[in-house]
Amino acid sequence: MAIEVFMPRMSDTMEEGKILKWLKKIGDQVELGDIIAEVETDKADMEMEALDAGFLTEIRAQEGESVPVGDVIALLGDEAEVGAAVPPEAAVPPSLKKAKRQTESLRERKVQKLRDTTPKRKSAARKKEQRLLASPIVRRIAAERGIDLATVQGSGPGGRIVKHDLEFPETAAAAASTELHRTESAEQTTAVQAAAGTAASKGPIESRVEPFSRMRATIAKRMAESMREAPHFYVTTEIDMSESVRLRTSLKLSDRVEAEVTYTHLLVKATAVALER
Repeated sequence: MAIEVFMPRMSDTMEEGKILKWLKKIGDQVELGDIIAEVETDKADMEMEALDAGFLTEIRAQEGESVPVGDVIALLGDEAEVGAAVPPEAAVPPSLKKAKRQTESLRERKVQKLRDTTPKRKSAARKKEQRLLASPIVRRIAAERGIDLATVQGSGPGGRIVKHDLEFPETAAAAASTELHRTESAEQTTAVQAAAGTAASKGPIESRVEPFSRMRATIAKRMAESMREAPHFYVTTEIDMSESVRLRTSLKLSDRVEAEVTYTHLLVKATAVALER
């Protein structure tokens, strides 16, 4: 008998989730607690655990599709049902077989190239990586892209490395290619300016609309709701900041403070002292 897999509610405010990636494919065995998919919610990208065991016989929600909470996204069955769900090899057209072999061959070459170009980590570096604050999703993405998490500055709570930090990481490879980018910058700037001039002569540049992620859409929705439903009032006051200006100037000239001190830092400090008092 088929077991239905539903889109779970992963946060109190979650209304639907977007399937980012299936980690199990049709025919795979699923154990209780296995991570079967990555789901984008209104809060974050999260891993979806299996609440039942069986074999994945059908996937109803494809990658990139948004599904309301409670809808069926997949089916689990026994081993006998897998044969009915997966078409026999003979039924697959030769063209699809060839395309599949080419895809697998290309993937193997990419994986081998990644292994050859990624230096072996020392045991100390491996221990350091284990202490890094990063979710399993982030660690897997970093491993697939060959990114050393020790070189990534986390922007999450407590310095936690989130998925967004891997989009443009300051990796060792990026640092090594800085000189090359610097040499090519003049040529690239000229090319961009020429392209911009050509586009301007031909007419407006083509634009496209990128959809919001679930998190960004929820943030926009909550901000609009708070402005519309919550009463707002504004209080202003004037403060003589002459001493703060002198303090900030002296700190900038001093070698006792490495980071740049802003007026926001001084205001936060003053607020903390006031709260203590």
